[in-house]
Amino acid sequence: MNLSTSSVVNAVPFIIFLFAYQPNIPQTYNELRVKHPDTMASVLTRTNSIALVVFLMVGITGYLIFADRAEEQLIDESRSKNILEADFGNSTLI
Repeated sequence: MNLSTSSVVNAVPFIIFLFAYQPNIPQTYNELRVKHPDTMASVLTRTNSIALVVFLMVGITGYLIFADRAEEQLIDESRSKNILEADFGNSTLI
């Protein structure tokens, strides 16, 4: 097993998603008026679609707000390739 800092950082969002999302599934199914797998699939499709739209809106808005800084950061070869690195003026925070 190859354990590195980057692999842990990459795995954390998935772990959080799994622990936060999975326990809600049985409760959501029990609260349905019509308990059927097709109804549950419809509920999951709608909620995931709403979440996708919200994430896209946040991402696009953030890019539009900081687009002028994003382009120079993407082109600069001296910058780290870490996508989680945030630029706070003279210092960086990971």
